[in-house]
Amino acid sequence: AKTTDTDIVGPSWASIKASIFVPISAIAVAPGNSDIICVGHNNGDVYMTINGTSVSPTWTQVDTNLPGLPNRYVTRITIDQNDNNKVYVTFGGFSPDNVWVTTNGGTSWTDITGTGLTGLPDLPVRSLVINPTNSNWLYVGTELGVFASEDGGATWGLPHDGPTNTSVDELFWMNSTLVAATHGRGLFKSGAAPVATSTIYLPLVLKNYPPPPSPLVNGNFESGSGVGWSESSTHGWPIVINSGFPSGVT
Repeated sequence: AKTTDTDIVGPSWASIKASIFVPISAIAVAPGNSDIICVGHNNGDVYMTINGTSVSPTWTQVDTNLPGLPNRYVTRITIDQNDNNKVYVTFGGFSPDNVWVTTNGGTSWTDITGTGLTGLPDLPVRSLVINPTNSNWLYVGTELGVFASEDGGATWGLPHDGPTNTSVDELFWMNSTLVAATHGRGLFKSGAAPVATSTIYLPLVLKNYPPPPSPLVNGNFESGSGVGWSESSTHGWPIVINSGFPSGVT
């Protein structure tokens, strides 16, 4: 941990976790809550704390909780920004169980690597990111490219618009753009995260009438009693009152 930078002196550092004499390979801090920190080690050990900003945080080993995580190199830890109890841990090695998730802060774990045609291949998983607008959409960077899931890891598929047959070492978001850094084949990007939008319902203009003025400006439509739209616009072209509106929209 470090102190805040100042104009006079640089940061000072202090240990917040005792060494287990095995190198740390992955660290994750919960988005929006710096007290929740997860640490993974080269041997598969995973520790968590919920008071990470204190002078002496309390750490709990969680990889031994049922059914137990693999004793392999921890490549990545990702904490869901919408649910800090949901934590993903990925592993190296050409093995069939390289992606795990906990939904209860490490009390128990579930292997979501999958099997068969809807599972991930038995390859190292080097990175995992969560779609910022939908926590069920997951993306992993593997030895063979990027794989995606739209159901929280229940099933996986191989997109056809990203890097394939190459190791993807890093996935990260730039606003709503997903960027993949490969091993020797450059960077790829995809607009994988939809931008949140609002839907506006407008009345349906009847055909065979003069087109509406362009551009539309405030005042083109008059308010109507009950349905919220008048029988015609202020410019005289008729509209269909309440035609095709969703229930409750006027």
